[in-house]
Amino acid sequence: MFVFAGPLTEIRAQEVLSFSIFASGGVVFAYAELLRRSLRVDIELATGLIKMQRRNWRWGLVRESYLLGRFGRVRSIFAMRGKYPKVRVELVEREHLRALTLAVFSPESYFHDPEPEAAEQLRQEIASFTGMPDGGYEGVRFPMRASVSDSRP
Repeated sequence: MFVFAGPLTEIRAQEVLSFSIFASGGVVFAYAELLRRSLRVDIELATGLIKMQRRNWRWGLVRESYLLGRFGRVRSIFAMRGKYPKVRVELVEREHLRALTLAVFSPESYFHDPEPEAAEQLRQEIASFTGMPDGGYEGVRFPMRASVSDSRP
Protein backbone atom coordinates (compact mmCIF):
# COMPACT_ATOMS: atom_id res chain seq x y z
CA MET A 1 0.00 0.00 0.00
CA PHE A 2 1.33 3.42 -1.02
CA VAL A 3 0.61 6.41 1.21
CA PHE A 4 1.36 9.89 -0.07
CA ALA A 5 2.60 12.28 2.60
CA GLY A 6 2.83 15.56 0.70
CA PRO A 7 1.16 18.95 0.99
CA LEU A 8 -1.99 17.70 -0.78
CA THR A 9 -2.98 15.68 2.28
CA GLU A 10 -3.78 19.00 3.96
CA ILE A 11 -6.67 19.73 1.56
CA ARG A 12 -10.08 19.16 3.13
CA ALA A 13 -13.31 18.23 1.40
CA GLN A 14 -14.80 21.64 2.23
CA GLU A 15 -12.04 23.41 0.30
CA VAL A 16 -12.49 21.11 -2.69
CA LEU A 17 -16.26 21.73 -2.64
CA SER A 18 -15.77 25.51 -2.38
CA PHE A 19 -13.38 25.50 -5.32
CA SER A 20 -15.76 23.34 -7.38
CA ILE A 21 -18.67 25.71 -6.76
CA PHE A 22 -16.53 28.73 -7.63
CA ALA A 23 -15.23 27.10 -10.84
CA SER A 24 -18.69 25.98 -11.98
CA GLY A 25 -19.98 29.54 -11.45
CA GLY A 26 -17.26 30.78 -13.80
CA VAL A 27 -18.26 28.21 -16.41
CA VAL A 28 -21.91 29.32 -16.21
CA PHE A 29 -20.99 33.00 -16.67
CA ALA A 30 -18.66 32.17 -19.58
CA TYR A 31 -21.45 30.16 -21.26
CA ALA A 32 -23.91 33.03 -20.78
CA GLU A 33 -21.44 35.42 -22.43
CA LEU A 34 -20.96 32.97 -25.30
CA LEU A 35 -24.73 32.85 -25.82
CA ARG A 36 -24.94 36.65 -25.78
CA ARG A 37 -22.22 36.92 -28.41
CA SER A 38 -23.91 34.38 -30.70
CA LEU A 39 -26.42 37.02 -31.87
CA ARG A 40 -26.32 37.93 -35.57
CA VAL A 41 -28.54 40.63 -37.07
CA ASP A 42 -29.13 41.20 -40.80
CA ILE A 43 -31.16 44.20 -41.95
CA GLU A 44 -32.39 43.66 -45.51
CA LEU A 45 -33.85 46.80 -47.05
CA ALA A 46 -34.88 45.02 -50.26
CA THR A 47 -37.18 42.59 -48.42
CA GLY A 48 -38.02 44.94 -45.54
CA LEU A 49 -36.96 42.35 -42.97
CA ILE A 50 -34.70 42.22 -39.97
CA LYS A 51 -33.38 38.68 -39.60
CA MET A 52 -31.91 37.61 -36.27
CA GLN A 53 -30.05 34.44 -35.50
CA ARG A 54 -28.93 33.38 -32.03
CA ARG A 55 -28.34 30.32 -29.87
CA ASN A 56 -30.63 29.24 -27.04
CA TRP A 57 -29.40 27.83 -23.74
CA ARG A 58 -29.26 24.30 -25.23
CA TRP A 59 -27.12 25.68 -28.10
CA GLY A 60 -30.00 25.23 -30.55
CA LEU A 61 -30.18 27.70 -33.42
CA VAL A 62 -33.06 30.20 -33.17
CA ARG A 63 -34.00 32.24 -36.24
CA GLU A 64 -36.50 35.10 -36.11
CA SER A 65 -37.57 37.80 -38.53
CA TYR A 66 -39.22 41.17 -37.97
CA LEU A 67 -40.84 43.57 -40.42
CA LEU A 68 -38.70 46.69 -40.72
CA GLY A 69 -41.80 48.85 -41.14
CA ARG A 70 -42.88 48.14 -37.54
CA PHE A 71 -40.05 50.23 -36.17
CA GLY A 72 -39.96 54.01 -36.05
CA ARG A 73 -36.58 55.01 -34.62
CA VAL A 74 -33.21 53.84 -33.38
CA ARG A 75 -32.07 54.60 -29.85
CA SER A 76 -29.48 53.60 -27.32
CA ILE A 77 -30.07 53.40 -23.58
CA PHE A 78 -28.24 52.65 -20.35
CA ALA A 79 -30.53 49.74 -19.40
CA MET A 80 -31.16 49.45 -15.70
CA ARG A 81 -32.09 45.79 -15.53
CA GLY A 82 -30.45 43.04 -13.55
CA LYS A 83 -27.30 43.11 -11.50
CA TYR A 84 -25.10 44.56 -14.22
CA PRO A 85 -26.61 47.34 -16.35
CA LYS A 86 -25.74 47.37 -20.04
CA VAL A 87 -25.90 49.85 -22.90
CA ARG A 88 -28.35 48.64 -25.54
CA VAL A 89 -28.87 49.72 -29.13
CA GLU A 90 -32.53 49.19 -29.98
CA LEU A 91 -35.14 49.67 -32.67
CA VAL A 92 -38.29 51.09 -31.08
CA GLU A 93 -41.68 50.12 -32.49
CA ARG A 94 -43.89 52.90 -33.82
CA GLU A 95 -46.37 52.43 -30.95
CA HIS A 96 -43.48 52.94 -28.44
CA LEU A 97 -44.51 49.87 -26.44
CA ARG A 98 -41.80 47.41 -27.46
CA ALA A 99 -38.22 47.47 -28.68
CA LEU A 100 -35.90 45.09 -30.50
CA THR A 101 -32.41 44.94 -29.01
CA LEU A 102 -29.80 44.79 -31.77
CA ALA A 103 -26.61 44.97 -29.69
CA VAL A 104 -25.49 45.08 -26.07
CA PHE A 105 -22.37 46.85 -24.81
CA SER A 106 -20.72 47.00 -21.42
CA PRO A 107 -20.71 50.54 -20.02
CA GLU A 108 -17.41 52.28 -19.43
CA SER A 109 -18.50 52.95 -15.84
CA TYR A 110 -21.38 51.84 -13.65
CA PHE A 111 -21.31 55.13 -11.74
CA HIS A 112 -22.24 57.43 -14.62
CA ASP A 113 -23.87 56.70 -17.93
CA PRO A 114 -21.93 57.97 -20.93
CA GLU A 115 -22.65 56.15 -24.17
CA PRO A 116 -19.75 53.97 -25.37
CA GLU A 117 -18.31 55.15 -28.68
CA ALA A 118 -19.03 51.78 -30.34
CA ALA A 119 -22.73 51.99 -29.36
CA GLU A 120 -23.00 55.56 -30.67
CA GLN A 121 -21.35 54.62 -33.96
CA LEU A 122 -23.59 51.56 -34.42
CA ARG A 123 -26.75 53.56 -33.63
CA GLN A 124 -25.81 56.24 -36.18
CA GLU A 125 -24.92 53.66 -38.84
CA ILE A 126 -28.25 51.85 -38.41
CA ALA A 127 -30.17 55.13 -38.60
CA SER A 128 -28.30 56.13 -41.74
CA PHE A 129 -28.67 52.69 -43.38
CA THR A 130 -32.39 52.27 -42.65
CA GLY A 131 -33.42 55.92 -42.99
CA MET A 132 -35.04 55.83 -39.54
CA PRO A 133 -34.75 58.81 -37.21
CA ASP A 134 -31.83 58.62 -34.79
CA GLY A 135 -33.41 58.88 -31.34
CA GLY A 136 -29.99 59.42 -29.83
CA TYR A 137 -28.73 58.29 -26.47
CA GLU A 138 -31.52 58.42 -23.89
CA GLY A 139 -29.38 57.73 -20.83
CA VAL A 140 -30.66 55.63 -17.94
CA ARG A 141 -33.92 53.88 -18.84
CA PHE A 142 -35.72 50.71 -17.92
CA PRO A 143 -35.90 48.59 -21.10
CA MET A 144 -39.18 48.25 -22.99
CA ARG A 145 -40.77 44.88 -23.48
CA ALA A 146 -39.17 42.76 -26.21
CA SER A 147 -40.66 42.87 -29.71
CA VAL A 148 -42.51 39.76 -30.81
CA SER A 149 -41.18 38.05 -33.92
CA ASP A 150 -43.29 38.24 -37.08
CA SER A 151 -42.16 34.80 -38.19
CA ARG A 152 -39.62 32.10 -37.54
CA PRO A 153 -38.18 31.05 -40.88
